[in-house]
Amino acid sequence: MTDYKQPSGIRRSGIHTALLTVIFILIVVFCVLMGLIISNKPLIEHDILAMSGILVMFVILFGIYFIVRKLKKELDEIYGKLEVMTTTDALTQVFNRNHFNTLLRTELSRAKRYERDLGCLILDIDNFRNINKKYGFQFGDEILQDIAELIKEHLRITDILARYESNKFICLLPETDKNAAMLLSKRLRGLVEGRVYEDKGESARITVSIGMTSFKPEPEDKTDIRNIINLAEKALNKAKEGGGNRIELL
Repeated sequence: MTDYKQPSGIRRSGIHTALLTVIFILIVVFCVLMGLIISNKPLIEHDILAMSGILVMFVILFGIYFIVRKLKKELDEIYGKLEVMTTTDALTQVFNRNHFNTLLRTELSRAKRYERDLGCLILDIDNFRNINKKYGFQFGDEILQDIAELIKEHLRITDILARYESNKFICLLPETDKNAAMLLSKRLRGLVEGRVYEDKGESARITVSIGMTSFKPEPEDKTDIRNIINLAEKALNKAKEGGGNRIELL
């Protein structure tokens, strides 16, 4: 799992402390200058005191602006990291299930509005438990990372990939009919079947079972995300029951 690291700017908070110290000193200097002007007993002329006060105030404002700008940049970086953490699976770097459901609701609404095709695939690595048992979980994690990367390479930019469960991935295919979804499924199944993984001199081959569904909803269609995922899961179960390394469509 990828460790989360704080932005380097937060660790180097000494820069902020030094600037705040300088600004505090300048504020004290400004107050002293203003006090001399107000007391009407200046050690030097009023004009020089006033110009000095204005200059000090500009320096103070610039310092505050610099700190605020730097803090905003650091907060933006933290927000970006937190957003990635809440939407992305740490191991495979694809979307997690919760974020996938959010995106699926959006795409389903769009498909209903414009009556567009929508495809969904669930890929399950066959006998993955045996792989973990024989080669270890680290080896299994490397396979999951490789499969995730393989799938991403063959998806369009508009397609959505997420890690559905431990050894399952789910793909949402906007504007994709069943024929196109089937072609993609066949390509992915064949690519996975052709891969060989090495571990301590031993070779391991894996296969995937794929359950898919595709439909074109109408604006008044009552289909929700549960219907879509349930259909894909049922198709996947049918593929697994058929011996694995196969594709089923519902």
